Amino acid sequence: MERHVEGKHEQTKSNIKILRQSNVIILPTPILCSSIPLLEMKLADFDLPLLLDIERMYCKLCTKFIHPRSASLKCLKCSEYYHVNCTGLDESKAKYFLNEAENKKNGDYWLCDNCNPGKNEIDSDGDEVTVDASVIEATIDKVLNKQLKTLKSELLKSINADIKKINSRIDSIEKRQNELYNELKNVKETSTNFNKFELFDEMEDRRRRSRNVILYNMIESRKTALTDKISDDTTMVTTILEKYNMASEPIKVIRLGKTKNDVPRPTKVIFKSEETAIDFLKHGRSIVMNEKEVKVRSDLTPNQRDQLKYLNEELQARTQSGEKDLVIKYINGVPKIMKKSKPSVPKN
Repeated sequence: MERHVEGKHEQTKSNIKILRQSNVIILPTPILCSSIPLLEMKLADFDLPLLLDIERMYCKLCTKFIHPRSASLKCLKCSEYYHVNCTGLDESKAKYFLNEAENKKNGDYWLCDNCNPGKNEIDSDGDEVTVDASVIEATIDKVLNKQLKTLKSELLKSINADIKKINSRIDSIEKRQNELYNELKNVKETSTNFNKFELFDEMEDRRRRSRNVILYNMIESRKTALTDKISDDTTMVTTILEKYNMASEPIKVIRLGKTKNDVPRPTKVIFKSEETAIDFLKHGRSIVMNEKEVKVRSDLTPNQRDQLKYLNEELQARTQSGEKDLVIKYINGVPKIMKKSKPSVPKN
């Protein structure tokens, strides 16, 4: 059957509606032939440039007509058409972008060089180099996430270590608080039972002991007779007094406690006055005799010893909790915990 299309090129372009069903074009009858209701023509037999959108189906690069059966790509942004061969894509990439279903699944769409400059570049060897912004962003995100994860881990370790130290300090403070509470409770109970007669006895005991000093670690005589031992102890005490140019002599020298093997007992030295004992204590808290250090201390009452024991325990606890340069000093005869005084720096 002879096929004929009437009308000019532009008239056909504006009036013909094309319905694609596989490779068949269906044309409405008013334009082709009034006697035939509907004509079906194969694409290969029809003059397609007259029927298709001529302006849109020309390659943007080579300006040649794009046949429907030739491989072509449409830019998603500018909607221009291109021959695949004109785009410079290799075979694998061309097949990928021609598969619209796969592209939509992966969220990829082809853009021409005008709409996406730099995506398809050629290196010095002539090979295609693809610079994909999404890949760069993904790489940067991966590196940043790794660094953030490492930083987060380090911060958590540091915070946990600080929390552990704080908890340890809190436990130490709570322990000391309980100890102080119990001690205060004991002091209150003791003070309640401490009547005025006991207070008088304490004051009198301190007055008597104020004339005495106690020497620790002074060599004990190996003689068997008691008088000889007392004589040797008195001689050693006199030697110490002469070393400090003290004219006073002790009234009495007494060894305290039971004899122990190779451990010298403390020695109580009784002077005539409190001033002599104080003068003796001022010369030094320790004396070297026969290559041994002899410690010199005041003669304390049981209550004074308990008080000093309590102060030593408090000093140890405060030192362990982090306080530094603490010592026990006697202020007007009363022991107190104080900071070490810094040595004065001489001015030039």
